[in-house]
Order: sequence, then structure tokens, then C-alpha cells
Amino acid sequence: MAYEVVQREKILHPDVQPLLIVLTDGAGNVAYQPGAMCPQELEELAGMFKREKIHSVVINMEQKVFDAGLAQRLADNMGAVCYTVDELRGDILYETVQKRSSRQVDLIIAIPRQ
Repeated sequence: MAYEVVQREKILHPDVQPLLIVLTDGAGNVAYQPGAMCPQELEELAGMFKREKIHSVVINMEQKVFDAGLAQRLADNMGAVCYTVDELRGDILYETVQKRSSRQVDLIIAIPRQ
């Protein structure tokens, strides 16, 4: 799980500030815990990122015509910003990383628009 990876990296590298980038349509389809309900579990898991102040960005991969707002809800529950694929540009991603980071960002990997 991403939360566990981020927590481990925070311990191993306390001088590094993690940034989680989630590419999703926001629809959980498999519960993490057996027998759990996906929407409720997703809300609880997202809240863990918000409580721990883990910097996150959600990229909504859903096509606009089918978008049910689930990725935005996930971002809200995580305390993250949410962008659609259409909004995703290098300059916007760079600004977002700068705003969410307490340290200067030295390297950005740009994703070309298609």
C-alpha cells in the first residue's frame, strides 16, 4: 500500500518530503481488507494521508463524459488537489509540487501532452 511505502521512506529518509501522485478514476473496485465495503474503506484510507499531511496529487483518469466526481472526492478526502488529464500540463504540475512542498524542488519530470 502506498501509505506504508511513504511512511517507511519518511523514516529511512527524513530529509526527503514525499509526494504521492495517484492516477485513478476514483472508483475503488477491490477492498483492501476482506469483507470491507470499497467506498467506506477508500474514504478511511484517504483520511490517513490527510491526517499524516502526506502531500498528494490526484490525476482523474476518467473521461469527462463519464466522470462521476469520484476522483475529486478521493482528493478531497486525502487533502490533495485533483486535476483531469486535460488540465495536466508541466507548468501546472510544477506549480502544484512547489505549493505542496516546504522545500525547493530541484527536479521535475515533465509528462508530454498527447
